[in-house]
Amino acid sequence: MQTLRNVLEEVAHQRVAVGHFNISELAALQAIVAAARDLNVPVVVGVSEGERDFMGVRQVAALVKSVRDEFDHPIFLNADHTHTLLRRLHRFLFVSMGHRTGRSTAVWFAVAELLSAGFRPR
Repeated sequence: MQTLRNVLEEVAHQRVAVGHFNISELAALQAIVAAARDLNVPVVVGVSEGERDFMGVRQVAALVKSVRDEFDHPIFLNADHTHTLLRRLHRFLFVSMGHRTGRSTAVWFAVAELLSAGFRPR
């Protein structure tokens, strides 16, 4: 099975988009996979924090892996809209490093601000 990075590089050369669709139930996953297979395109399935709470992290990961393995089709899972982790990181950095001074503290605060503003490194 290809990695997401390989798939993205491949479709960039083909000038094809990779769809990203959030799910909150099995029927949505089945419909998305059926369409991706019909069109012969890779797909990313996303689950937000609320969707992960509703479906279960391990359960949705197992569902996506099961479908990917069954159909041998490039289906990838994305932890979409993960704000809690960023808030926790920001709070941790503030509490653990807030009393310190120096360049490393400023760098960590800058990283936390960039992440919480939506920046994602390549």
